[in-house]
Amino acid sequence: MVASTFISFFLVSRNNQHITMLDSQIRDRKIMIQDISNNIEQKRSQVTTLVLLDFVADKNKKKTKQVREKYLHILPNLKDESSAVEILEEFESHRNDKYEEIDLVYIEQITLEREKHHLEQTNKNFSSIATLLQIIG
Repeated sequence: MVASTFISFFLVSRNNQHITMLDSQIRDRKIMIQDISNNIEQKRSQVTTLVLLDFVADKNKKKTKQVREKYLHILPNLKDESSAVEILEEFESHRNDKYEEIDLVYIEQITLEREKHHLEQTNKNFSSIATLLQIIG
């Protein structure tokens, strides 16, 4: 009886606390991935505006220059004289870096999920042993 109580209370409780912590970390990773994806999408939209300005708007007009200056800061290596091709190349590089970041965060998330699953499986085993000890006991 004492052994089953020990298993149920101490070991399972300890694992449940760890599972709760892992759930929080997994949730954080999912939020990070979503934030990075949203950032990529936002920059894509801004890059689209810049490229359209290059093809459609008169580059000498004051308003065009103001809008262009507003969006040029979105990527660090863009300059006032950056062409549409340079803008797209810079965005592609930025997007690839962000995708790599997402991959790393996702790998962390999967690792945490596996650890959580292992602890949940261990808890099931502990509960089965505790039940068996109570039956025998």
